[in-house]
Amino acid sequence: MRPLLFLIPAISLAAEFPTPTNSETEAGSPMPAEEVAAKTLMPDGFNITVFASEPQVQNPIDCSWDSQGRMWVAENFTYERLGTNHRDDFRDRVILLKDSTGDGKADQRQVFTDTLSNLTSLEWTPQGLWVMCPPKLLFIPDENRDAIPDSEPQVILDGFTVPKGNHHNFANGLRIGPDGWLYGRCGGSAPGEVGKPGTPEAERLPLRGGVWRYHRSRGTFEVIASGTTNPWGHDWDENGNLFIINTVNDHLFHVVPGMHLARLLTAPANPRIYEAIPGHADHWHFDTSGKWNESRDGVANDFGGGHAHVGMMIYQGTNWPAEYRGKLFTLNLHGRRINQEILKPKGSGFVATHGEDLFITPDPFFRGVELTQGPHGEVYVLDWSDTGECHENTGVHRTSGRIYMITYAEYRSLEIDLSKVKSGPLLREHQDTKNSWVSRMNLLELEHRIKIEELPDREHSITNSARPLDELRLLQDQSLWTFADPPFEGSERGRNGIVAFTDNWPLDSITSQRIDTPEAVTVAKEHLLSLIRTADYSPQVRLTLASTLQRLPIDLRKDLAIALVSHAEDADDHNLPLLVWYGLIPVADAHPEHLVEIFAACEWPKLRQFIARRLTEDLDTKPDSLNALLRSSIGARTSVRPGAPVDIILGMQQALAGWQSATPPPAWLAFSQKIESKSIPLANALRDLNTLFNTGRPLDEIEAIARDPKAPLDARQSAVRALIRAKPDNLKKLLLSLLDVRQLNVTAATGLAHFDDPKVAQALLAKLRKFHSTEQDQILGILCSRPAFARVLLERIESNKLPAKRLSAFHARQIDSLGDEALSTQLRKLWGTSGLSDDAKKQLIESTRQKLSEETLALADLTTGAQLYQTHCAVCHKLHGQGGEIGPDLTGGGRSNLDYLLHNIIDPSAELAPDYRMEIFTLTDGRVLTGVVKEQSPKTLTIQTMTTREPIERSRIKSRQLIETSLMPEGLLNGLSDEQTRDLFGYLMHPTKPN
Repeated sequence: MRPLLFLIPAISLAAEFPTPTNSETEAGSPMPAEEVAAKTLMPDGFNITVFASEPQVQNPIDCSWDSQGRMWVAENFTYERLGTNHRDDFRDRVILLKDSTGDGKADQRQVFTDTLSNLTSLEWTPQGLWVMCPPKLLFIPDENRDAIPDSEPQVILDGFTVPKGNHHNFANGLRIGPDGWLYGRCGGSAPGEVGKPGTPEAERLPLRGGVWRYHRSRGTFEVIASGTTNPWGHDWDENGNLFIINTVNDHLFHVVPGMHLARLLTAPANPRIYEAIPGHADHWHFDTSGKWNESRDGVANDFGGGHAHVGMMIYQGTNWPAEYRGKLFTLNLHGRRINQEILKPKGSGFVATHGEDLFITPDPFFRGVELTQGPHGEVYVLDWSDTGECHENTGVHRTSGRIYMITYAEYRSLEIDLSKVKSGPLLREHQDTKNSWVSRMNLLELEHRIKIEELPDREHSITNSARPLDELRLLQDQSLWTFADPPFEGSERGRNGIVAFTDNWPLDSITSQRIDTPEAVTVAKEHLLSLIRTADYSPQVRLTLASTLQRLPIDLRKDLAIALVSHAEDADDHNLPLLVWYGLIPVADAHPEHLVEIFAACEWPKLRQFIARRLTEDLDTKPDSLNALLRSSIGARTSVRPGAPVDIILGMQQALAGWQSATPPPAWLAFSQKIESKSIPLANALRDLNTLFNTGRPLDEIEAIARDPKAPLDARQSAVRALIRAKPDNLKKLLLSLLDVRQLNVTAATGLAHFDDPKVAQALLAKLRKFHSTEQDQILGILCSRPAFARVLLERIESNKLPAKRLSAFHARQIDSLGDEALSTQLRKLWGTSGLSDDAKKQLIESTRQKLSEETLALADLTTGAQLYQTHCAVCHKLHGQGGEIGPDLTGGGRSNLDYLLHNIIDPSAELAPDYRMEIFTLTDGRVLTGVVKEQSPKTLTIQTMTTREPIERSRIKSRQLIETSLMPEGLLNGLSDEQTRDLFGYLMHPTKPN
């Protein structure tokens, strides 16, 4: 093993290990471990015993096995509650546990190292131990296998960021994959720029959540799939298919290299992704109809226990009954149970259905973090043993921790030590076992026996060596996971989330020959095409070919793409249209004409829309390809696929959202005239595009539709939007007249926002009551977007015609962001602002905590609290399935904890996560918007404010300023009486939605 290694300073091993202390604020303590085991529900025939418990093990966060049957356990003590990332006065520890007597209990314990910090994961190999301590991936050599470090920890990679404002979602999950690479995971809120120490920023690979891997001999780092929110568990099935568990939103994904997977809150880093691949389960483990609060403490038993999942194992042993083999198991955090997922092939991949839940425990401190299969097919459950959820906002109970063992019927623990097996043939005998633990250890031992120095080229990986395939094959041939390097000159390097694993190129998986010339790549492409032409190949093979598409040189992707997209049976496939699109993203820049050819062969409506959208985005600079697409779609009727013209229109409409005007391609007029549709949405889309191109109906005809009370509402809406874009001379007068028309008045108001006229503000305020209560905050948001509007608004408040409390903290901050000192002074006079020092905020938190005792909160008027929530919180936050989406959903957060709410409401910027950082946008028309960018293209940005989601041309943005404060403004409690504060907190903390 010869990667580039760097040393880090170590804490002296002689230093006394700090005694762990508890900061847990919840009352009570864990049930005794033996009592938990006795009272845990399991299917008939299963047994659960205590393998280890405190003080033998504490705060176990991960584990790994060595070939001698010893369990290596990561104990994390530095993780801390909300307000700090970790405790500098504590250290983390790696211990070894072993059952030497075969009675199912660990009787041997050894400390390997106690010098680590921020330890989230570990993985044993014969050469030593890999540990993840964000922001660094470390390696601790132990060549003689005495479980004593040979040297100080070595920094292999760095850049796994630990955000100041976010103390979870860290990089974690080290596992050696069946291909020999070291795999890991990372959450989306901890974005990283990863490389070897000293790597320049421009040469680092971006990590935006998802799954990564590291080649231990070549030193190659790849991001193989991006996205997800916080993956905290993964495993491979017996055919090498990778699955991950995610703690929030979609909980299970089938992972194929090159995937961009769905995540909560933010869009993919690359604006050309368009759509991420959703989860692969057909169910949720909580009630999604609006009762996310029923995802704790076993209340959601009928659904599976709750939304949060940690740890994962695909059972591949022989101790449990055969019916469980190949099933996926994951720990349900709030349900205190093990969920069973049944993986069934579907289309190109899999769908997971909900099986019978296992292991339901009564211990309120149970916080399972990992499942692992042992040497004899037994299964171990690591219990962090605490009461907090993922954010640990109630503190940390460091003095407890358990590891339970689950067996079936008569379990026998036999001595096993693969490290003592001397010859390859004996190891191959072990390879025939049905126990994946032995198989995986066997592969590691085989690898250890192959000296890298003996290979002709040290840059070869194990899978590319000249050794016999029966010894060295780590995956089946059909997986096509064997690659060589380096990349060809001019290949994309994976910046901005497009492709982050292009350091290698595909091999012919049958012969395992290296491909290191352009000619060899051409041969490989022809082999792939020959596979896809084979009559009996499966959708799973097409999925692998779609993934391989991203590894081909851009010039060679067209033919493989055409072969894939011609399969009509894959049009609604969960993975293929999106995965193929990801491989075509760079083709649009290099060879847009190739996309036109692919469109002509494409049987997939979604991909056709994406192609039309992408080509339309270059309308200003490269219109020829879009023009060619339009012409081809109105050619001979026999050559045009059904629905293709509609897909072009929908794609163009998506691309041009936010554009103020555009020059139509020459073929547009003939194309639009040939498209006849009785579909109102399609007719409206054509009208919008024709107005943008100034090629549609005369404006007076469009105005007539907007004014006609008998016209369909969506046609009137479309007409109003078209007029707002066209800006006729009488637009302001027309829009003012529509403020009295329900269901058109909001659209009219958004158009009036473009007029810097105090009379517009006066009109909006005069009509405020005519807007639905759920729309009034949007109108107030418009009134806070211009100094001229805000001046009228504050004058109305000053004259007592509008109560000051009608302004939320979000509105107040929007006014303050206008940069008008006179307005800010008037705002402070009428509404007040927080403006508190850090010490004053701490004092306010403490004084408010004292006022909100349990007895006081029990007197809360929940009806009044719900009304206050609608006024002050619902514009940005969702609760019980209702509300805005700019801020986090409060339903499943830490709202039951008063301390958590107080810190986030009174001092929201103390811990600022990247997902909730706002920008101030000053537009050329004088408006000022505050919000976050949700989507972007070279032409536009889509800005999510507290009430609207608006696409805006970049040319209309005069300036933008990143705010180093939270989306959540300070001063939310300003103007609230003690009783109102009580009612609001009582409503927020109530476990269910009040009737």
